[in-house]
Amino acid sequence: MAKRSNIWDLVEDAAARLRRPRLELWQSVAEALDEGKLPAAPPGTAPAFPLKDWLRGFRQSVERFNDPRVCARILKHIIVSISDFNKLLKTTGKSRRGPVPGQTGRFQKSDRKVFPDIRSRIKSGRAGSPHDAALQLYDEGKIKGNSCESAAKRVATRYLREYRTEDS
Repeated sequence: MAKRSNIWDLVEDAAARLRRPRLELWQSVAEALDEGKLPAAPPGTAPAFPLKDWLRGFRQSVERFNDPRVCARILKHIIVSISDFNKLLKTTGKSRRGPVPGQTGRFQKSDRKVFPDIRSRIKSGRAGSPHDAALQLYDEGKIKGNSCESAAKRVATRYLREYRTEDS
């Protein structure tokens, strides 16, 4: 027998795990439930519960950007197959692509090594700004990067973030 769980826990856990906006995920799930792409058992054992009608109203509600928390009591009683839910997740939009924000910093160490040189160029008057100094250092081959402008902007931004309070 396939493992089953309530739809509320599955969606809330998936939204947190995949770092997807929960309302966006609820909209996809409500559409799948309403269209029968995600088979669901009605709440409790009462066969008289009009699940199809309720799901249609729920879908319309989340499509109007209403928070599904108001329906949490009912959603916790709607049971779906975990494998069916996971298949749905794979087909409904992808989670955020790329690395976790703030975790890359590929040039971070090499950028910091030129900070003293940027500071000395500004103080001596050879450069008018951190960006100007970074452009000079790129031309000298002391800053890594694909293009002169993007590398200079990256280094200048990092420099200002760290030294703004000291220079003021």
